[in-house]
Amino acid sequence: MIFNEIYVYDEKGKILMLTNEKQLDYYLKLGFKRITEEEAKALPDYDKIKEILEL
Repeated sequence: MIFNEIYVYDEKGKILMLTNEKQLDYYLKLGFKRITEEEAKALPDYDKIKEILEL
């Protein structure tokens, strides 16, 4: 499990990622945007991410 889950989203590629505080700057430099969990829940990939985390 990832502690301090932070969702980031790339609008161009439609990529939703789950990261942590240490890697956040890296994703922001790549053009990802930090979003809330509520915003992430509205995206189609949210269920896939949660399913993978449960494995």
